[in-house]
Amino acid sequence: MTAAGSLVFAPLVPWPALWTLAALAAVVLVFALVRRARGALLRALAFLGLLAVLAGPRWATETQDPLSDVALLVIDESASIRLAGRAERTGQAATDLERTLKAQPNLETRIVRVSDAGAAGTVLADALDSGFADVPVERRAGVLILTDGQIHDAPEIRPPGAPVHVLLTGHEKETDRRIAVLEAPRFGMTGSKADVRIRIEDPTLKDGTPLSVTLRRDGEPDVPLSVPANRETAVPVPLTRPGPNIVELSVAERSGEIAAVNNRVAISINGVRDRLRVLLISGKPHMGERVWRNSLKADPAVDLIHFTILRSPWSRDPTSASELSLIPFPINELFEEKIGSFDLILLDRFSAADLVPEQYLENVAKAVENGAALLLSAGPEFNEPGGLGAGPLARIVPASATGRTFDDAFRPSLTAAGVRHPVTAALEPARSGSGNGSGNGTNPGSSGAPAGAGTGAAASGASAPDTPLTPDWGPWLRQVEMVAPTGTVVMGGVNDLPLLILSRVGKGRVAVLTSDTLWLWAKGWQGGGPQGELLRRLAHWTMGEPDLEEEALTLQTKHNRLVVTRRTMGQPDPVVTVTGPEGPPKTLVLSPQRPGLSMADMAVGLPGVYRAQIPGGPEALAVSGPPNPPETTHLVATARPLSDLAQATGGSVRFLGDGPVPEIRRVAPGSGASGRGWVGLRANGAHVVTGLSLDTALPVWAALLLVPGLAALAWWREGSGAQVLGRLRKIFSPDR
Repeated sequence: MTAAGSLVFAPLVPWPALWTLAALAAVVLVFALVRRARGALLRALAFLGLLAVLAGPRWATETQDPLSDVALLVIDESASIRLAGRAERTGQAATDLERTLKAQPNLETRIVRVSDAGAAGTVLADALDSGFADVPVERRAGVLILTDGQIHDAPEIRPPGAPVHVLLTGHEKETDRRIAVLEAPRFGMTGSKADVRIRIEDPTLKDGTPLSVTLRRDGEPDVPLSVPANRETAVPVPLTRPGPNIVELSVAERSGEIAAVNNRVAISINGVRDRLRVLLISGKPHMGERVWRNSLKADPAVDLIHFTILRSPWSRDPTSASELSLIPFPINELFEEKIGSFDLILLDRFSAADLVPEQYLENVAKAVENGAALLLSAGPEFNEPGGLGAGPLARIVPASATGRTFDDAFRPSLTAAGVRHPVTAALEPARSGSGNGSGNGTNPGSSGAPAGAGTGAAASGASAPDTPLTPDWGPWLRQVEMVAPTGTVVMGGVNDLPLLILSRVGKGRVAVLTSDTLWLWAKGWQGGGPQGELLRRLAHWTMGEPDLEEEALTLQTKHNRLVVTRRTMGQPDPVVTVTGPEGPPKTLVLSPQRPGLSMADMAVGLPGVYRAQIPGGPEALAVSGPPNPPETTHLVATARPLSDLAQATGGSVRFLGDGPVPEIRRVAPGSGASGRGWVGLRANGAHVVTGLSLDTALPVWAALLLVPGLAALAWWREGSGAQVLGRLRKIFSPDR
């Protein structure tokens, strides 16, 4: 607590009257001076004394409590600080500065820690604004920023009204080598090459100096390349599969550079298939062919060719061929010349009897074994002589036909494998059941417990995860009996007989639907069912869609989290190992979400390539962040982003890697805030008034003596007083 005094006035008359009186006194004084009247100065003093009395001078004494100044210490803890030993240097400097600032009298220190904001990089403007939000400019002592200078919102920073000192935790002559991605496509056609334009920047090399670069794609063998330094170069990258293609480009670390984290870049290019060519042959017109056609035509990725056999060459029809508006079935062109160009062959209620020679069906079997897909929708003709269950296709059809056909109503169910398989898992909320009814389409074994995606009895463990499910779907009316399945039965029908069988044959895939009444779902009969989603998944599974693989491990980045998803038809895996661009591998525990599906997640650290692997099982790759992440692209400590701010506020920029932490001094407002070996924080001297007392500066008795005394003295000096005294002396003289 301190006291400070000052002179104030409390006039006895209004200020206008006082100024008017002062003006009249000035006129009289000027007149007296012009006339050179004796005693003019004494008269002026008398007037001043009178004006002083009327002004009411008071002596004000304030009791003050000093307010501490506020200094802001901003510590950069972004990803780039964790490289090249800067984290240790920053931590030591922060400790020293905290100790020094705490020892400063009348100074409050606020510490703000700044981390990187993902794709936005290191953001400093909000930190400064929030740190000084409740501090008036009169109390701001200054700002000390511990950083490497890689600030990505420098133009948005407003001067805080106090000196800003930038303390760079690096060396002034640092150099670095890095790969910059100038242009990279997000999509590309599978089987083609995508050009990635890069530039390797190295200030220590001449332009065009060849450098060895390694190209790595999804864990495949490395491909060595030669790329000129400091020049833009196009690198062709083959896209070998649909879905994300993870591409890594890396250059060898140079001796003396800061870190090697920006010597490699990671890019994810999504491989897109060309339009999938599908051949749909309907053996006869029926209600279901439109369901297949509409579902496939609704998919923009499918190029559909559809034939319906309306009349066989041996039909007993007296109408001549010249009078029919029909085209001959192009059997030779389809089954001999073009069969290898189709990705999916769909035979819907198709019979080869008297129509397709066995050699053509052999071509179909070979096409499937070489990578094509076959989908069979079986009706009663499947059991007829010449049906597809016999002949050349028998070796790739994953079940044996018995010749029986059931015409009773039944409700399709998901088998134990179907609960897990991505084609049928979680198609719609279902209730757990123990079998299939027939005839009236009911299932007395169902319990009615919901089992949605990740919820319900099957997912929560209230029932066994492999319990079959009977969904609330409408019934079907016909099923061909097939036994001894060699593939995976994902749906069951009458008496739990296989309804949908999925199989892999050579390089291709085969799916068999043992009923031709799926169209009842499309009509919504007795509630219908998810025929659109089922057919979409079924078609895309047969064509090798990566998202529908039974055994898969996927890795994705969502909202700064790394999400690991494991899908399996077997027992769930307990853990997964994740390796990132920095630090040792991490082990994550997979949490079951529903039968056959488990997940885990973790926070994303540095941008780059992350690899997840099941011990002894599959692995997956994912790219976090852009190809040139702000935090790791430029690593050299630089004063450029903050130099203008420091200069505008009277602060300074120092490299801590080249010397000790500077001394902290308090300086007066308006004085220089930096010097050799020291930086200054402003000592504002702000205070708050806690008391006020007023004392009269001119007591009444002093005023009574001062004004009349001066007036009498002036009167005497003018001579009037001497004359009066002389006359009085004569009057009272004894000699008179």
